[in-house]
Amino acid sequence: RRLRKEKVLLNVVGAGLVCGGSRFGGQEPTLITLIAMMLCHGMTIVGDGHRDAEAGHLGACIQHNEQDNGWERAKNLGRRVAEAARTTQHLRRR
Repeated sequence: RRLRKEKVLLNVVGAGLVCGGSRFGGQEPTLITLIAMMLCHGMTIVGDGHRDAEAGHLGACIQHNEQDNGWERAKNLGRRVAEAARTTQHLRRR
């Protein structure tokens, strides 16, 4: 509540990255819950799509034993967060 009251996360770039034990292990509902929390704080949310990769999704979902696709999505998500944070840096100046 204090973070929200003081608007600490306003205009901060955020993204969701979740890991589950199986293909249908509840990653998507968890991801949506994380995004809802970020929206309540006024955060800028990015998905895992990148111009050098496919269009993407709400965020990255990884299975704990997955080797390739999930980790590639996580890397794309990290690049998107970094790019968006640099681009929107002026919004966070106080």
